[in-house]
Amino acid sequence: MNQGTRGQGIGSGWAAVLAAVLSVALAGCASVDEQQTLAKQQERLEVLSDQTSALSTRNLELVDENAALERERREAALKLEQAEREARQLAAMVQARAHRDIVDKQVDLALAKASAANGAAAKSAPVESDLEITGLGRDPIPAAVPSGRAGGTGPFHLRIISLPATEINAAIVRDIATALERDKGIAGAVARRSGDFWVVDVGTFASIRAPEAVALKHQLRTMRYKGRQEFATAYFAQY
Repeated sequence: MNQGTRGQGIGSGWAAVLAAVLSVALAGCASVDEQQTLAKQQERLEVLSDQTSALSTRNLELVDENAALERERREAALKLEQAEREARQLAAMVQARAHRDIVDKQVDLALAKASAANGAAAKSAPVESDLEITGLGRDPIPAAVPSGRAGGTGPFHLRIISLPATEINAAIVRDIATALERDKGIAGAVARRSGDFWVVDVGTFASIRAPEAVALKHQLRTMRYKGRQEFATAYFAQY
């Protein structure tokens, strides 16, 4: 039984006892004035009993309100603690991100310096040719073919390599044509598509027995590309 119920019960009990006493007194008294006085006291006691019950009910309501306020206070304290914890975590994340940005900038600067140093070293280092001489043919190698379209005009071209038509082989034949002029001083090399193949044709000749054609054929047959593609089978194509 809660406090309000106990208070209400006590108030009702006293009211009942007093009412009984007054009833007995009224019954035993002959005086009209006394009976009237006792009746008024009985009414007063009933009013007090009702007021006591109302106060007990209000007391219970106040207890419930205090409990609700205490729960709200605890919830507010927990929310405040959580907000403070999240604020600390956010501050730590911001600090870590700022530190990471500084480190990234330092790394980028170091990489830029290293790249600049490597670029300077690469510029100062001699360029190695992809084309190298593998050996001499049976006949002495004549002088190099002059610059420009090797051999002049004619329907014959020295085809030094023929590879299946793939993107990788397209890059290889273009590289070979560039290296011939850049590294060996042989102009007139053309990387082109011929049917299902990528080829490198060098020079334009009126005859395959022309001196410049023979000289170029001897010169190119002694070379290979990056140690893998040999040009010993170079032949003349006509178109």
